[in-house]
Amino acid sequence: MTSEAIERELRELVVRYAHLADRRDGAAVSRLFTEDGVLAIFSAPENGGAGDGILRRQSTGRDEITTAMSMDRYLATSHVVAQSIFDQAADEATGETYCLAYQLYRDGQERRRRTLAIRYLDTFVNGPDGWRIRERKLLMDWAEDAVSSDGTDRPT
Repeated sequence: MTSEAIERELRELVVRYAHLADRRDGAAVSRLFTEDGVLAIFSAPENGGAGDGILRRQSTGRDEITTAMSMDRYLATSHVVAQSIFDQAADEATGETYCLAYQLYRDGQERRRRTLAIRYLDTFVNGPDGWRIRERKLLMDWAEDAVSSDGTDRPT
């Protein structure tokens, strides 16, 4: 398989993760990982500097990842996947992907929108089931939270 074909498969995996997260299908998201895969969520590094920041939550294995990917606390989410870069070596690869994640939720009677600038730092492996995520580090570079309209002001 050419490096371009591998890169397409890795990109498909990254986009599928976002799609399944927005569809609230944690079990399907977990199947994008290896059996012992790791999903680690970090806050932004101090002053936007280098490093992973502070580990907020880590889930290991598909059962824990399924639980972690529950999006029931949100009215809706939308992950917009931007640029990705990948480095490959045989049946292993690493990648970095930028994403803007929008989360609609209620705080009491108020509808709110959180916007997150995310970078995914991934380690991939190619096995019998194809390419899977071995480890995903989710780094939040910045976040913004604001009151959101209730949708009644949509244009006609």
